[in-house]
Amino acid sequence: MKKIINGKKYNTNTAKEIAHASANCDPSDFEFWRETLYKKKTGEFFLHGEGQGNSKYASHYGNSRGAGEEIIPMDENEAREWTIKKLNYNNYKPTIQQNQKIKTSIRIIFFISENPQLFATARFTPVG
Repeated sequence: MKKIINGKKYNTNTAKEIAHASANCDPSDFEFWRETLYKKKTGEFFLHGEGQGNSKYASHYGNSRGAGEEIIPMDENEAREWTIKKLNYNNYKPTIQQNQKIKTSIRIIFFISENPQLFATARFTPVG
């Protein structure tokens, strides 16, 4: 998705995916949502959210709702807070020693409501 917000360009095809979280249901399910945190080459962060008709990303068509998507610019603090909240991960930016790269992926499953049938999975790949 490409979008210009306040004169700044955001493009999910050219930015680096940092992490994502999604509802643990089929993407065609009316409850499905997915959020992906991106970092632009300029160092700016943004969130791409998408979801079906019963998600916060739903598009409204009169009295009907359908799938929709949105780009939300974020500063570094907002990106950190999103990571902590959605991934339950407090150290989203790992310490990297000189000339050493960390390639780790953490998969976290957590509940997003009191209904134990409705939970989310997330995958986080630290960026150095």
